[in-house]
Amino acid sequence: MKTIHLLTYLFLTGLLLQGCNSTNFEDILKNQTGTFIAGASPVADGSGLIFVTADTIYGITGSPEDYSQYFPENENSVEIIADVKLTGETAVRGWGVEYPEAYLMRIRVQ
Repeated sequence: MKTIHLLTYLFLTGLLLQGCNSTNFEDILKNQTGTFIAGASPVADGSGLIFVTADTIYGITGSPEDYSQYFPENENSVEIIADVKLTGETAVRGWGVEYPEAYLMRIRVQ
């Protein structure tokens, strides 16, 4: 009987630990430097929100209103350092251009 309880306990503990480890830290790129741009709406063949780094352009989720505190008045681009969380999806911008989709986390204006 003790063996069954121990196996059940180990099984449930394993499930709990798996559920707590849902963030894949390989999908978070720390301290990425680049230009954050709020272009025209992607629906109107614009770039939408993109983050341009030295080697990659990311399609950022959300709307310009979500990030308005980071842009100077009457400006649509700003130099930032941010952690980038990849979604694993593709963001389509402009005339069908595809970028890796991401969230910006811990944004710091340079």
